[in-house]
Formats: sequence, structure tokens, C-alpha cells
Amino acid sequence: MNRERALLKNTIIIAIGTILPKMTTFITLPVITASLTQIEYGTYDLITTLVSFFLPMFTLQVQAAAFRFLIEYRGNKIKTRSVITNILFFIIPVSILSLFVLFFCIV
Repeated sequence: MNRERALLKNTIIIAIGTILPKMTTFITLPVITASLTQIEYGTYDLITTLVSFFLPMFTLQVQAAAFRFLIEYRGNKIKTRSVITNILFFIIPVSILSLFVLFFCIV
């Protein structure tokens, strides 16, 4: 029964992590389309599409590996902290670099 409970808990966590951003987009879309012109919305859509296209390549899908290691080291706080620190030291510079690259691609 303990494995089933852990599976249910992890499934709920993943569901919240995937559904919440989609709900946010669904709720904010009418506000964005009402306040932007067609050209501005086209630019917004282009930027959003480019970010969703390039983000997996820039981040190398580190969040999937992080999730795997965090589940493996669930009880060990030192290893968990080490995994999170390593991910942050990778993601922050890569995100800044990708912002510059996308900025110059759009301009």
C-alpha cells in the first residue's frame, strides 16, 4: 500500500506541475488578446513559440534528470541540496545566454 500511496502522491505532483502552467495560459490568453493589436500579438506569439522551441535544447531537459535524482535521493538532504545546486548553476547561466541569443534573433 505504501508504494501505491507514493505513486499517487508523485502523480499528483506531476499533474499539478503540468496543468497549472496550462491553466495560467488559458486564463491569461483573453486578457492578452484584448489588450494587444494584431502585430503585437503576432510578435508575442513568435517569442512564445521560439522560447518553447529552443528551451529544451538550451536546458537539455535537465528537469527530467533532476526529478529522477531527487526521487532517488529523497531521504538524503545533502545529496538533494547538491543536485539542486548543480541544476541552478547550470540553468541560470544557460537561461541568461539563451535570453541574449533570442533577443538578438528577434531584433
